[in-house]
Amino acid sequence: MSEPVAPTAPVFRGAPKPQVTAGSQIRDRRHLPWNRRETGVGGLVAAAPVEYDSEMTDRLIKCAAWSVFAAIVAVTMSPIGLRPDDIFSVDLDRALAFMVVVMLFVLSYPRHFLVCALLLVAGACFIELLQFLSPTRHPRMEDALVKAAGAATGALAGWIINRLRHRPTLA
Repeated sequence: MSEPVAPTAPVFRGAPKPQVTAGSQIRDRRHLPWNRRETGVGGLVAAAPVEYDSEMTDRLIKCAAWSVFAAIVAVTMSPIGLRPDDIFSVDLDRALAFMVVVMLFVLSYPRHFLVCALLLVAGACFIELLQFLSPTRHPRMEDALVKAAGAATGALAGWIINRLRHRPTLA
């Protein structure tokens, strides 16, 4: 029976090779870029790059997207007297709400940018049609178009932010 081969870790130029044995952890982690300490001008030590948990950030954005969407549906379906007051005009309020929710969905699902945009533009029209179920609400085509324009603007903004967020950095 042959002995299993130990996995090897990537080694960066100029870094010592890590000591790996079968069934053990990497003993020397100096080869990882965030563990290297490079001296700069005057012997100052540059700070290691800040690493954040992108998975947690993505989950928070998804949670925010679905929460904002649920809030928009609830406000749209509530009686007119229960709608929150704000400083914006009604049309700007509608457009901003859909811009934010679509931008959050596009940030949450960057590979499905077009699907998010199309579904939420159609969703804007569907939510407007849901107002037929409420006796105090009056659905109008102009409102649906304002919401759809806000959704399209949010999709574009989310796409641009994703392009900037996932841009490869030069080393």
